Amino acid sequence: MIQRYPAILSYSIPNKIIPKLDWLQQRLSLTDDELSNLMRRFPPLFSYSVDVNIEPTMNFFIDALGDEDEALALLIRVPNLFSYSLEKRLKPRLKEAMDVGMVIDTACLSRIGTYTESQWQKGREFQVKELAKQRDAKSDASAAN
Repeated sequence: MIQRYPAILSYSIPNKIIPKLDWLQQRLSLTDDELSNLMRRFPPLFSYSVDVNIEPTMNFFIDALGDEDEALALLIRVPNLFSYSLEKRLKPRLKEAMDVGMVIDTACLSRIGTYTESQWQKGREFQVKELAKQRDAKSDASAAN
């Protein structure tokens, strides 16, 4: 972990590391092993502010999914979702997804965060076409009846 994230050496153990680990473990309901795995997979969490970064990001995913357990499970599975800007990436892309009628589920939210701009635009265009096909098929079926 130190090789991947050497900045951790400059953090105060009693003032920064332990309080953050305690908060994450309690908030995410993690065992010691699960917490260790999470921090090994995404050490930049050590540098994020709970009040400014971590909690607002959690709340975004909880609100978007409407299911706290599902949102927290997503963040544990894909912890780098904490690294994306709420204002510049997550919120605008969620609005785009909702505006075109995408189903907002964990797969969609994962793509909202992790896709590059090009991947996101291509995926959004594909979804728009698929949704249009579904609407056309429904209207054709209704017209046939």
